[in-house]
This record gives sequence, structure tokens and C-alpha cells, in this order.
Amino acid sequence: MSKGDLTAKQKQFCEEYLIDLNATQAAIRAGYSQKTARTIAANLLAKMNIKDYVQGLMDKRADKTLYDQEYVINGLLEVHRRCMEGEFINPAGANKALELLGKHKRMFVDKVEIEGELDLNHKSFEQYIEIKKQAQKELSDEPNNRIKDLN
Repeated sequence: MSKGDLTAKQKQFCEEYLIDLNATQAAIRAGYSQKTARTIAANLLAKMNIKDYVQGLMDKRADKTLYDQEYVINGLLEVHRRCMEGEFINPAGANKALELLGKHKRMFVDKVEIEGELDLNHKSFEQYIEIKKQAQKELSDEPNNRIKDLN
């Protein structure tokens, strides 16, 4: 198996990821453990061969549908312009178009950056380590994903 080859399960993950761009749910739908899906999804998306395969699927879909990012952005800009002109202004439609454009440019973040040390109690830290170990085992069970022990 060459370095760039993907297992059937990894390919399934990539295809499931394109449905809603939710990596955790894609991992679950592809057959990974629900308990470790988040960690596994992050590990999979960090791999260059997975990234390349997902990008190839996205490019293929864009070619089939005849639209790409530029088409969508131009459409949103047109919606915003139309919502703000004329006799009946539609502020909700204009705001939605701006929201989608902002999301595309990553102007809004869903995650909060935490500075300093995290205050984890002993039990939650043990749970975190256990999930990491389970994810490691599940990933290492795949032929081309031999990874080092997390300990």
C-alpha cells in the first residue's frame, strides 16, 4: 500500500465529510467509534492524503454542478445588493447574505481560544486520556495508520 492510498473506511469518511462538513459525524457515519470520533476525525483531517482526497472530491463536485466559491460569493453579493435597493428593503435577507459571506471569510469563530493553563480535575483528565488511547487504537488498527503511543 503506497503512502497516498486510503483504506475503504478512510474513503468513506471523506465522502461522508462532504455531506455536511461535520468531521465528527462523518467519522461516526464511516464506522468509527462514537466515543472517539472527534479525535479520529481531527487526526484524519490532519493527514495530507486525506486532505488531498477531500479536495479532489470537492473539485469534482464543483465541476459537475458548474459552480464554485466565486459563483457562490458573487451570488451572495447580488442577493445583498438586491435586498438593500428598491422600495421594499429586506434587511433579513441582506444580513443573511452578509453572514454567509463572513463565514466564508472565517470572520466569525465558533471556538474560543483559551490562554493559560486549563484547570482539569483528575477525573476529566483521565477520561480525556482514555478517549485519546481509544482513538489511537482505532486509528492504528488501519494498515497505513501506524502511529506512536500517546504515553
